[in-house]
Amino acid sequence: MSRIDYDSFRTKSWPERVALFDDISAEERAELVRTHISRWLSQHRHELTAEQIAILEESIAFISADLYTLPRNEDLIGRFLDLAKRTSMLLSREQAMDALTMHWDRPRAAAAR
Repeated sequence: MSRIDYDSFRTKSWPERVALFDDISAEERAELVRTHISRWLSQHRHELTAEQIAILEESIAFISADLYTLPRNEDLIGRFLDLAKRTSMLLSREQAMDALTMHWDRPRAAAAR
């Protein structure tokens, strides 16, 4: 599959995003996720605490193709889960969903199910 850029990816519907994400390489997945978090952080930096900014910057630095390759590296997944837990203590549920997932345009009630 040809490389898709972030802005193009954002215009896709939820099913299209899921299908595209599944079809791209681990490197491209990591790049999309890092770009998404980075852009969200840039847009919301003024309303975040220093601790929230730090955890998002740590998340950006942590995201690598290794997270999306099989077989899974159990040590890496464990460190990712620890980061996710620490992040959940610093961000609201809505902030985490918007900053860290592809759910930006799904209705909140449907996304929370």
